[in-house]
Amino acid sequence: VVWTARNVREDSLCLRVPVKVSTLGWATTMCPARSLITCGTSDGKIRVYDANAQRRPLFELQVGYKVGAGAGGWTGVSDDTK
Repeated sequence: VVWTARNVREDSLCLRVPVKVSTLGWATTMCPARSLITCGTSDGKIRVYDANAQRRPLFELQVGYKVGAGAGGWTGVSDDTK
């Protein structure tokens, strides 16, 4: 699958907002009829895209604050410390 997202809208100073993606995933369990993509960024935001509808995010959720907060993405490693 090849799909290219557009950048989020410019900020209040008309500057381009950098997006540093750290995690991507298909959200097929949320709505199997749509092609939803979840994107976690290193600035602490989760964005949801609909690959069939538009290239800009449907919505954006702030889960951390400051750069480097991370978006809590799943890395595939076990969290067990036993």
